[in-house]
Amino acid sequence: MAHRSNRFVRAGAATTVALTLGFDPPVATAEPSPPSSSSSESLQRYKKLGTKAAKANEELLAAQQDLQRKRNELAAADDASARARAAEEARAVQVKARGRVDRFIKAPYKGARLNTVSALLVSEPPGRFWIGEPCS
Repeated sequence: MAHRSNRFVRAGAATTVALTLGFDPPVATAEPSPPSSSSSESLQRYKKLGTKAAKANEELLAAQQDLQRKRNELAAADDASARARAAEEARAVQVKARGRVDRFIKAPYKGARLNTVSALLVSEPPGRFWIGEPCS
């Protein structure tokens, strides 16, 4: 045991003397080594990947703009289709109404006697036909 404590005492004394005399531990002052070929290859690969990423981003933006343009075209086509269906339905109602009006107009020429009551009876729905002021 005494042998161990002597070693610690001597090491401590040496450290104290070194610090007292201003002994500085050696500092590494080596120049940085020039980049190795692997690091320049890594840099070139990094630049290539950056270029690819920028190109992919541009393609993504173009695709998003194209998608929005096509969505707008689809919405316009849907609106046009809805207007066309509404116009077709209006034409069908017009044809049906024209047929009723034609029958009503031709009836007196075929010998039918029409008056307000008969006009009321043939109107669809009966509440739509009125003479003068509407009833409440």
